[in-house]
Amino acid sequence: MKCKHWKIWLSMAMTLIMLSGCSFLNSTPQEVTDMIAESEEITEKEEETKENEKKDQDKLEVEFVKFFNQFYSIPTSEIINLNAYPTIPNDNYSEVFKRFSESSLSLMEKYMTPELEKNLKKNYFQTDIHFPRFLLINKNVIINYNKVEGLEYNLINQEDIKDGKDKIYTYLINVKVKANTIPLQRFNELFTYNVNSNYYSLANASTIIEESEKDEIMLECNYVAKIQEKNNKISFYSLKEHGEKAIPEDERRSLLNSSFVKRVNYIEKPLTADSLLIREFIHKFFNMDKDDYLYYEYAFDTNYEIFSQSLADLAIRDYFAPKEEHFRSQYPKMIVPTKDDIIALSVNKEDVKIEVHSIASRGGRVYVVDIPAVAELSDYSKEDLEYRYYMLVEDIEEEGPKITKIQYIFISRHFPETKNIVTDPFEEDSNNVTTEETNESGGLEEAEEALEDF
Repeated sequence: MKCKHWKIWLSMAMTLIMLSGCSFLNSTPQEVTDMIAESEEITEKEEETKENEKKDQDKLEVEFVKFFNQFYSIPTSEIINLNAYPTIPNDNYSEVFKRFSESSLSLMEKYMTPELEKNLKKNYFQTDIHFPRFLLINKNVIINYNKVEGLEYNLINQEDIKDGKDKIYTYLINVKVKANTIPLQRFNELFTYNVNSNYYSLANASTIIEESEKDEIMLECNYVAKIQEKNNKISFYSLKEHGEKAIPEDERRSLLNSSFVKRVNYIEKPLTADSLLIREFIHKFFNMDKDDYLYYEYAFDTNYEIFSQSLADLAIRDYFAPKEEHFRSQYPKMIVPTKDDIIALSVNKEDVKIEVHSIASRGGRVYVVDIPAVAELSDYSKEDLEYRYYMLVEDIEEEGPKITKIQYIFISRHFPETKNIVTDPFEEDSNNVTTEETNESGGLEEAEEALEDF
């Protein structure tokens, strides 16, 4: 018997002794050995079965990833073709359907059950497959999708068909995928709603959207899939968006209907260069004296030239990338930390906590920055407190990463009435703000307006 199984052997022996009592003690040595060997064989078979099931699951995951990479690979023009859904027959119906049918059959190639393929060839627009589409996310519109970054799935049902000769498996699938976006304003300039296809089309068919116009974000998309599974190969009966509530098919393609997706962190953790930049800035900015902050506020109120000079004088210019037309929204006065009765601060940059915000994208990395500090108050007492800021870091050509926007969120003190909390600063709805007092550094309305442009 192999040495690595001695623990299993001992465990089996003790179990058999307890279960068998005197009858076990009366058994011959050979009988005891046979009983233990039989139990060990059963255990090994169970472990082998579990290992095979895991391998099968891994193979199925690989198949799902392969499919969704194909599914999301289509360009913007194909998204338009695949989401056409004329509700009233018109002169262009045949042409629109032909494009839909050709695009859908091509996209689902090798992943269709015979039933699905038959439906896609019928002379009407079927809805068994919810194809990738345009979505409005945080004032930006998704115009195409990229590589699958992760996938999870759960079997939620299986049913026999064809008199038990086959099965339909129903899976809940969560796909993490990157997607390209353009600002909503730009989308409205480039696209128009086509009444013939009941979906969007390019206002000018020859328009090319440059890569420099696009940003990239990360999404989690949820689907319910009914599939046929044979030899770890999958074929779809249907694939539908799994949102919070059912939406009528003629409304489902709306830009606003995004309940089946969730925006998630574009990067898992802060980039090293970004983290160093933020910590060094905080070390400089939070350890200034009151006169330095008064100078910052004076320069801010004067003009861009004086403000830019003040950044150099205060030795924080290297961390910023101010723009003359936007500097007041980039670095508002409310970021000054000496609020209320606070006259000076002491901050250790190593204590600063930096986390990625879900609003982060390829073009701009947004961080949640929590800053523990020891404050000296006007009555010369000391107080431990903590600040929270949002900071946007972007790569500036030939300069590297710079902090291009800062927003003060709240200060946490022993008394709660000075705490302003913006739970989700990037949502347009002002109901996401809870507050007990508006502090002297700026009103909540002003803060929200700044955050809308983040």
